[in-house]
Amino acid sequence: MLKYALIVGALFVGCLGASKLGLHLLGVALFPIPIAVCVVRRQGGRTLGLLVCAALAVWLGDGTTIGVVLYTLLAGVGVPLGLGISLRWTYGWTVAAVAALVYVALVSAFLLTWPDWLAQSQAVWDMLLMQLKDSPSETGGESAAAIVATVTWMKDHWADVGLGLWMWPILVAACVGVSAVSTRLRRRWRIEGIRGSFGDMRPSEWLVWAAILAALLCFADYRWPSLGLRVVSWNSAIALAAIYWLNGFSIFVFALDMLRPHFLLVMSLVFLFVWAMPHPLLCAVGLFDTWADFRGRLRRAAAARKQREESDDVK
Repeated sequence: MLKYALIVGALFVGCLGASKLGLHLLGVALFPIPIAVCVVRRQGGRTLGLLVCAALAVWLGDGTTIGVVLYTLLAGVGVPLGLGISLRWTYGWTVAAVAALVYVALVSAFLLTWPDWLAQSQAVWDMLLMQLKDSPSETGGESAAAIVATVTWMKDHWADVGLGLWMWPILVAACVGVSAVSTRLRRRWRIEGIRGSFGDMRPSEWLVWAAILAALLCFADYRWPSLGLRVVSWNSAIALAAIYWLNGFSIFVFALDMLRPHFLLVMSLVFLFVWAMPHPLLCAVGLFDTWADFRGRLRRAAAARKQREESDDVK
């Protein structure tokens, strides 16, 4: 658990915080929800005004042109969020639109400032490694050595994995934002909002072709490393793994809702997820759901159980 905490903390706080593009993130984070509300309530003037305010906030803070464009796009995340709620998109499409805008904005900014981004990221990893080596370990020598080795590997391969890893927190944040905003608007203004829920969300079956292409690129990189495909192949594979991981977790939530197991079993499963971190299992379940249709199987299992219970009540 300590290893995951260190990596996640360095990745999603240190690297962005060390970047010039991250200086105004906290301020811009205040804009998407008000913008979404204005879009839902069809207040176009206020929506445009908030976008202009987001751009000015960065520009007046000595922001670069890239920073102004980036944070205006990030503030504009409220637009697809509001459209999804007002036009009653499905939960999955709304999350996809929000996450896609954020991911494209961040990756574009990183690519446009590639040398600076890598240099700042390497500085963060060096600082973390120095702290790990200087601080006394409370988890034993072997565990400490494993953590240092993991962080060192991340530092050495950051260009190959950094862009793909950003997909994970973006997807989680998109789900939290869509759920929170749609629930708030439904309770306050009785707006029906998006259709479906997190448990119903499922990626397009066509996405599997992107996964197959990423696997072929990874194989080509392994077979012919001189081609220089690693940055594209590894980052693509990691980003797709995040999508299928989210689908696997969605299936898990759907299963709990459908089967409604005993409370102790639920707590045991939650403990397993928190402690064991079965990320590869969730990725595999999410990927093979393309062919297995686990939700359909769970619906049939729940219907069969309900029928049996009704038969027992009649007897």
